[in-house]
Amino acid sequence: MNPIAGGSDSSGYMNFARLLDEGKVEEALRLPKETEFASFREALFAPLGFRYQESSQKLSPTYPAGMPLALSIGGLHRSTFALKCFWASTALLTFLGIWKIGGLVELRESWRFYVVVTVLASPMLLWSSISLMTDALAACQAVWCVYLALKSKEAKWAAIALGTLLGWAVLTRPTNALLFATALGLFALNRIPISKLLLMCLGGAPVFIFWVWMNNSLYGSPFAFGYSPLSRLLKWEHFLPTVWYYAKTLGFLLPFLALLTAVLSLFSVRNRHLWMIVLWGAPIFLFYAFYYYTSQTWWYSRFVLPGMPAIAFASAFWFQERCHKLRSGIRGEGGLVLLLGVIAIVYGYYWQDELRVLGQTEIEDRYRDECAWANANLPAESLIVCMQASGAIYYYTDFPILRWDWPREEEWEQLMEIAARKEIPVYAFLHYSEQDKENSPLLRFPDRWEFVEDVAWRAKAFRLVEGAR
Repeated sequence: MNPIAGGSDSSGYMNFARLLDEGKVEEALRLPKETEFASFREALFAPLGFRYQESSQKLSPTYPAGMPLALSIGGLHRSTFALKCFWASTALLTFLGIWKIGGLVELRESWRFYVVVTVLASPMLLWSSISLMTDALAACQAVWCVYLALKSKEAKWAAIALGTLLGWAVLTRPTNALLFATALGLFALNRIPISKLLLMCLGGAPVFIFWVWMNNSLYGSPFAFGYSPLSRLLKWEHFLPTVWYYAKTLGFLLPFLALLTAVLSLFSVRNRHLWMIVLWGAPIFLFYAFYYYTSQTWWYSRFVLPGMPAIAFASAFWFQERCHKLRSGIRGEGGLVLLLGVIAIVYGYYWQDELRVLGQTEIEDRYRDECAWANANLPAESLIVCMQASGAIYYYTDFPILRWDWPREEEWEQLMEIAARKEIPVYAFLHYSEQDKENSPLLRFPDRWEFVEDVAWRAKAFRLVEGAR
């Protein structure tokens, strides 16, 4: 069993990868083997990460296709080892891209090393690299889009590759469309001819065609998405709270000294390459300053992870210019870089321990554990009442699910009456955060459930009592 498919995000991507691996983008709704259940609202049986399409009468994934496409290659999503290699390769490619960008913007090797270590030590990068979400991959794509945009000045192939990578980046995370603004700005600053822009568009055309086909097939419109439009969550009223939250939060995602010197560089460094880096980070941080979730808790800072290397680059420009003005020798500069690197690593270790970043694996593993328990202990005809674990159950097992957060009371009574009449065993898998919810089945019908077992870390299984439906 794969230990990574878990919460709504990760299971959504893994289920999409599973579909692509099977050569399809939709699948039939999984219902208990009784036709009477088909008369209820389909949403009651749809797991997280999917939505039911009336037009096709099938489930379609709600998450973007970019990462599932990568995970479906060769059945990558089915192997724990392959997935770990994928994320390790993503991190290594990120650092390689940062190093190569440093060469194009005339950072000396010592300060390129400083940028790599500063980003490497970030608790947010570590958290994103052990969570099956798009953040680490989106950051890697952003780094290489910036590199290819800069490289396009001297190489036609880079412009074509940039278009293809930009397309994949948008497939991975729709807000990566912000990288188009970065690419256009870099083209303008570097006075790259219009012919290279056309080559970029040529490189992106196949991905754009695939994107139009995919969205039209799944959601009925080329420009529709599986989840609610971002525009509902983008408001002016979020701007000032989020800017204040940036000031507080980024201080433990990157060393405070890096943040301070990055800000100082904007006022003291006279280098056109610095403004190329600003074009990279500014659109991302500005866009998410208006987004509702950004300021809600520290892990939502993952949204701006693709722009975080730009902060480290700006800091490196400031230090490099100060060293140049002070005429420090290579040895003195190397010693300063080593000291700053140690500070970044110690700072990052402190915060990853304080935030229990590595505890993310424990959270994700529980989904695998409860599904393993279900496969080993439940009758094949069982119906599992769940919500948070619904996507994982769809990925790891063949059991139909019933979302406890959807049924109205009269629907619940009817569903349980059918299950009792047809002798279908009903179990509930509830995580600690679900057990006390106001509409949780445990609180709505406390006399109907009996505890069965702790099936995973902070996850319990309950059985619907016979005759109490």
